Amino acid sequence: MSIALDKALGEAVREALATGASWRDIGLALGVTENAETDQDVIDALGQAKRAVWSRFWK
Repeated sequence: MSIALDKALGEAVREALATGASWRDIGLALGVTENAETDQDVIDALGQAKRAVWSRFWK
């Protein structure tokens, strides 16, 4: 499930970049960060959000 979700997310990000969206736009659209400047900023924020979700299930 996680791999399929990651793949779909990657495709959505590629499409957003192709239409001229900035990394800040992508971070905002995903709801993970307001100040992303690079792909690594978005990846880090997504990882943090993913860990937060998993921590709710594995307390």
